[in-house]
This record gives sequence, structure tokens and C-alpha cells, in this order.
Amino acid sequence: MKENINDTGDVSLDVGDILSGYPVGWWHHSLMDVSSELLDSCSVVEFAGETDEKMSDDGEQKEDPRCSDQKDAQSVSLQAISENAVSFSALFVPMEAETPSTSAAVVTIQEKDAKKPKAATTDDDVKPIFIPSAKELGETFDSMKGFFTGKETEDNWNRRQESVNIIRGMILTDVHVSFKKEFYGELKGGMLELTLSALSSLRTTLASKAAALYSELAVAMGVSFDQALVGIVLPPLLNMGGSTKNIVATKTQGTVLDILEHGSYQSGYVVNLLTTCYTGEKSVKKRIYALSHMEAVLRVHCSE
Repeated sequence: MKENINDTGDVSLDVGDILSGYPVGWWHHSLMDVSSELLDSCSVVEFAGETDEKMSDDGEQKEDPRCSDQKDAQSVSLQAISENAVSFSALFVPMEAETPSTSAAVVTIQEKDAKKPKAATTDDDVKPIFIPSAKELGETFDSMKGFFTGKETEDNWNRRQESVNIIRGMILTDVHVSFKKEFYGELKGGMLELTLSALSSLRTTLASKAAALYSELAVAMGVSFDQALVGIVLPPLLNMGGSTKNIVATKTQGTVLDILEHGSYQSGYVVNLLTTCYTGEKSVKKRIYALSHMEAVLRVHCSE
């Protein structure tokens, strides 16, 4: 801190030097602390020229009149510095700090988004597929159907996986909304049933991607994923619950839950299917999954 004494004996304090002595978070300090430091610094000022104290005739110490005037000037300077400190504290508000109203708004938006069903995939292999017309949509499906016919080989398994990802990419760009009738017709007309060969693959990755396709279709299409489509994929998915591969079993039964929660189907059909799966199966895993799925049906259709 710099103290400048002019010709008249007045003391001027450099506010910039005072404030620069504090760390970045100085505005959190009490202004009383700043004021105290300034008073301490002012109390040790020595005036040029004559001495600041004089002795009275009776031996008592008498204050120089200039000291009284100087203290008044210091008080005025101190008040000005305090006001500057307040204005500086308003400028150095941390950028990451959020006002209560902003934070509340963010939380509200996040809560609303969390309630919305999301069909978006986190699979890096799935890229958005844009279809400009219904004609091209039909041509795209026709070009993929040949890969799912016959037995799985070293030549066609990768093509099957790519085809599954293409359909998932269509979901990302809302093709099922833009061409709702055509998209549903392609699935019901044979494409969905053909993809079951990918679901039954011995390759864990391919089977998992097929299960992910059915989950994303059910979530994205909602009630449009109706009894006709549910009847195609649900029985094979339930059968996969007894798979010796835990990854496949977990993913396929998770897909069943997505279909039961988001799809549209006849509850009697599903209940009969699950009952048969429970009573007619020796596999403990299948029976446990069947009970879990029955609970999901009750939760969705009997919650009220």
C-alpha cells in the first residue's frame, strides 16, 4: 500500500494497491477487516516538517491541529475506499455461481426430461440415418432383407449387424414419425421377423444389438408398437431368458420390460404367455424372469 504525502500534509491512499494485496476471493472478506487495516496504516503516518505533537505549558501533551484535520481527511478517504470495495465486490462475482432462480429452472427442466421416454442409443456404432422419401425407405429395407435369410455365416453376420444398426439409426432421425405408415408396414411385412435371426445368433454382440433394436422400437413407437409386432418378438425374447450367456439373458429380458412398459398389446395374451413360461419351464432363470415380467404387467395396467 502506498501512502503519498503532498505539500499540504494531506495523505492520499492508492486504492488499487490496497485491493491488489488481497487474493482472488478477497470480496468474501468483511469490509470491517479492510477498514481496520486502513486505520492501522493511517495511524503510523509521519508528517514532513515540524513534529506532530507539542507540549502545553502545564506539561500535558497537546495534539497538533493538523492531526485533527488529517484524521477527518482519513475518515473521508476510508469511506470512499469502502464504497469502492463494495462496487468491486459486485464486479468479481464468480462466473460459475448460479442464482437460485436459475438453479431451480435447471432442476425443473432435468426432472421433466427424465420423465420423457428416450429411444436414443448410446451405441457408438449407430449413426443417424436420414431417409428423404417413402420410396427410398422401401428400397433401404429391401436391400437389407437378403442378409437375414439362410444360416448365419462369416460372410453375412457383419451385414446383419450393420442392417440392425441402420434401423436403429432411422429411429434417431425420427423416420418412424416422418413415414409412420410405411415404417410400420415394413416391420409388420417381414423385416422385424427377419431380424430374429440376429437375436438367436451365437455372437453375443449381434444378439445384444438385436435386443437393443427391439427396446428402442418399443420406446420410440409407443402404442404403435402394437400386438402384431409384440407377438413377433416377445416369445423369442422370453425364451432367451434361459441363455447360458448372462449378458444376452440380461439384455433380452430388459428388452421384454421395455416392451411391456411402452408397447401396446392385449394383456390377456401376455399374461397367458408369462404363465406358460413360468409353469411349463424347468429353467429357474426363466421362471424368475417370468415373475418379474408379470409384476411389470401389473404395475403398468393395474396401477390405478
